[in-house]
Amino acid sequence: MKKNDGFIPLWALLVALGVIVVAGGVWYLNSSSGTKVFDPSPNDPIWRVYTDTANGFEVKYPTGVTLQEQNGDVSLSFPGDKARIYLKVTNTLSAPLFGTFGGWYQYNKAAGSPNLVSTGTIGNFAVDYFMQDAGMGSWDRAINAYQTKNGTYYELSLYYPREFSVPAGADHQAAIAEASADLHDLNNAYVKTFTKILNTFRFTLPQGVEKKTWNGMTFDYPAGWTVREDTYATPAQTAEGTPPSVVGLSIEKVTGAEQYFIEIGGRQADCRGNSGYAKCVTIQTPDKQLWPVHTINRDSDTLSVFDSIVQSIVQHGGAIYRY
Repeated sequence: MKKNDGFIPLWALLVALGVIVVAGGVWYLNSSSGTKVFDPSPNDPIWRVYTDTANGFEVKYPTGVTLQEQNGDVSLSFPGDKARIYLKVTNTLSAPLFGTFGGWYQYNKAAGSPNLVSTGTIGNFAVDYFMQDAGMGSWDRAINAYQTKNGTYYELSLYYPREFSVPAGADHQAAIAEASADLHDLNNAYVKTFTKILNTFRFTLPQGVEKKTWNGMTFDYPAGWTVREDTYATPAQTAEGTPPSVVGLSIEKVTGAEQYFIEIGGRQADCRGNSGYAKCVTIQTPDKQLWPVHTINRDSDTLSVFDSIVQSIVQHGGAIYRY
């Protein structure tokens, strides 16, 4: 039989190459996916921007994840894994528990949920954490983060399943706690990326909406409404020819005989003890000024615009002041 004289058989080369490829793939998922793909700051130019003009929001995501749009649903998939981030605009709170329920699990926090293991906040989002046995050693794990605007939920959900089994006689609750612990771990690559993405979310100005900045306060209001300054001068000042002072803003719309009216500030306006207001909220601007936002109108159109204006002030950096 002729010797190979130092040459390695072809089959041995193929086996060795296969081992290298598999090992390299495992290293990439366990190492590279936790650094090169997920670690960049959202301010890095390699992050992309997803804009939903219909629902009025945008969010950034790293180039290492893939964005997919299908039948109105938007998802971000991690390379080589089952983990997904879903973007959803809905009227009902829901969490992705696909292995357990075969789809989205709708829930009511006030009524409680056996699948909800804990709650919290991340930035401006309320956050619900889910853990549910999906059978055959598979567990559904999900983080559902949401903000509300005009009665609508803007949800970003991380679906993060895991395979493990609970031995007979083991402490079932302890196993659940152990399996769900890394959902709160900010060093977990998926949770870390999800948190960064949440912090890039912002509402954009939809069509038909105007923006106004005044005395350190910024707010959005519907097109078709007008904004004007309220002024006041005492009789003595008027007699002396002193120009009136600006005391507030009026946001209003006149349609025929109907007048819709919301005011920010105003002479002697105060939310405390004034029963004549239909709604009144005191806003603290970023420079610590206090301004009452109020209306005497009780029709649904004015009250809806009032709520939107207050919400937009908060989104632009103001805060509701609690006495």
